Amino acid sequence: MEHVNFVLKLYRRQVQEGRVFLHEHSAHAKSWMLKQVQKLAREEGVMIVEADQCMYGLKTRGHTRSQLVAAKKPTKIMTNSKALGKELSRKCNGRHDHQSLVDGRAAEAARYPTGLCRAICRGIIQEKKERHCQIRAVAQIPRYYNPKNIDLEELHDREEASGTRASLVRDVFPLRRLVEKGTGRTRYRRSWPGMTSQVWS
Repeated sequence: MEHVNFVLKLYRRQVQEGRVFLHEHSAHAKSWMLKQVQKLAREEGVMIVEADQCMYGLKTRGHTRSQLVAAKKPTKIMTNSKALGKELSRKCNGRHDHQSLVDGRAAEAARYPTGLCRAICRGIIQEKKERHCQIRAVAQIPRYYNPKNIDLEELHDREEASGTRASLVRDVFPLRRLVEKGTGRTRYRRSWPGMTSQVWS
């Protein structure tokens, strides 16, 4: 209980200071029923999603040690990031058999499968892109899209060094000045995948 209260305190601080948190535990764990956990889950922007780790490549030994079989391992994730929530909500498609995590298999399956680690990284990258572009509410950047191969870590380091927030929108999608024939009216356009912003002067 002391550990749960400690991490919840950290999560609240993350939320209050505009940062992201990720809490993962077995879907059937009793901790999800704790009042303090449920209270945090009801706060604005916080969500709980459920995933089956077999969809992220989790496997365990079958009848023999040389045989690997998918392990379902239902898992719940609480986070305040929509990008992470989307990546970590894959449910089993029913196209494979499962091996129950019994006879010592649970300890072997405690390590995250590579697919789950990659999903978490994709979610973090997507969250960082959305925050830099400041377009979370109006547009969604495809997970495969990385304009001009931007190094997000470099952007983060630049922010810390300068003490200001770098603008990915400004740096990557500069405004274009357009003049309308006949009226001479000037407009400025900024475009990115699936969205165009225009301002008339």
